[in-house]
Amino acid sequence: MATVGNDRAAIGAYVHARLADATGETEIANRSYAELIDQRPDDVVLASRAYRQAMTTGDITLALRAAAPLDRAGVLPADGRLLLFVSALRVKDWPAAERITDRIASDGNFDFLVPMLRAWVAFGAKRGDPVAMLDAAPASALGGAYRPAQRILLQLALGRYDDAQLEARALAATGTAHAGELRLSAAATLAAQGRKDTALSLLDGDAPALVRARTMVAAGKAPVPPVIDARGGTAWLFARLAADIGARAPSPGAIAIGWLALALAPDDDATLLLVGRMLAAGDDDEWPGVDDAAALMLVERANPDGPFAAAREQIRVGLLMQADDKAAALNEALTLAGRPEATLADFARLGDIYTRLGRHGEAADAYGRAVALAGADSRASALMWSLYLLYGGALDRAGDWKRALPMLEKAVALAPQEAHALNYLGYSKLEKKQDIANATALVKRAAALKPDDPAIADSLGYAYYLGGDFPRAIQALERAVAGQPTDPTINEHLGDAYWKAGRRFEARYAWRAAMATADGDDHARLADKLERGLDLVQARR
Repeated sequence: MATVGNDRAAIGAYVHARLADATGETEIANRSYAELIDQRPDDVVLASRAYRQAMTTGDITLALRAAAPLDRAGVLPADGRLLLFVSALRVKDWPAAERITDRIASDGNFDFLVPMLRAWVAFGAKRGDPVAMLDAAPASALGGAYRPAQRILLQLALGRYDDAQLEARALAATGTAHAGELRLSAAATLAAQGRKDTALSLLDGDAPALVRARTMVAAGKAPVPPVIDARGGTAWLFARLAADIGARAPSPGAIAIGWLALALAPDDDATLLLVGRMLAAGDDDEWPGVDDAAALMLVERANPDGPFAAAREQIRVGLLMQADDKAAALNEALTLAGRPEATLADFARLGDIYTRLGRHGEAADAYGRAVALAGADSRASALMWSLYLLYGGALDRAGDWKRALPMLEKAVALAPQEAHALNYLGYSKLEKKQDIANATALVKRAAALKPDDPAIADSLGYAYYLGGDFPRAIQALERAVAGQPTDPTINEHLGDAYWKAGRRFEARYAWRAAMATADGDDHARLADKLERGLDLVQARR
């Protein structure tokens, strides 16, 4: 706090900003930080906190104000130079953009972007041949993931249609990351330049996104923002970079770059959905200003009738569930599944929501509809095993084992190397004490495929337990507990195995661990075991 100073107004504003941070009041927090920066323009600690808050919540104005003292002190983060580049691009200050690109090159963190940034600056400044400049720049492994698409977009923006179209088709055929999005952007750019027929030819195919895009182009609407200037080209680059950085797990850095893309192309549906999804998955405790409401607002800005409509619906319903607005999520999912053109994704989504609500019979009906639609669509063949697994699992949880069993067996027949399908069928049989030998063989196959999966290790241990091999059961169940130490079922199974092996103290310890997270009938059963021991409980049952 000493860095903020001792005057009462600054202290009050700082406390106000931190409190607003903690309670998710982003607008108040950002306003308070802006006031503080005005009062303490050289406070680096304050500027650093304000900068990260702004870059996580997409407040570009605050981010630029906070970046100034950080830059003066020589501690501007690497993405801060990208922020300055975006700021220069927005006002078409090409000399400033060139200077900032030099700084990005010398920094080393994002130097692989530099050839593409230089090319777009040259395009904006109308200086030289941007494509030739890009081709002449040294190649890099990281930059190689983005340069082919950027080259195509530059050619289109320059009006070099024939080469660009051929390269776009070739790149799309490779199926590499973002190739589908490139087709949409290339088509939108061609249509914006009056080449509607060529644009439509790039959108051939029966995938729903392509069908929607063709309809929009034919009607004179852009399916995605066309890339006709340096802003659009850089936005496209930053959006794909953000997606790649956040592919495994969203991070503040990925979100920051996503916001920079939106600062350049605020109506890009793919980026709106990307940033919304990352915000929804963010850690509220570690990332200031991240909340489901902000994520939902972004997602709802995306075009509900555009090429990314299916993703928009999926993310939106998931956010409603995440915000615990189950009624709204269910109503939305029912509306989508009730349309004449409802897809298997709509019914699978409805099944997922019913499952989370514990309404397993209705979930089974929804999954059954998804299975029927998938069976009539050759493109969905790769999904069939997972849909049968969902369908069979819902029937099983709804108490209809007779109908569930053939569905689960179909899942395994279609995907004999899918560990989760093998495990679900095997464990379900073990629970029902049905065909123990076959069930054990199934979970052994699953364990061979995924030896480190705690749920599968639990199934294997339970199979050994039912077969009377208590030492091997304990070995597998201890491994399962190490992977999921709070799971009540695994702890109970381990306690049962300990008891049968004569290790009574350890059995009661495991049952107590299970009780800590069990509820309802499970909690009562565990309490009975602790009081009477496993043998008396089993005898009474």
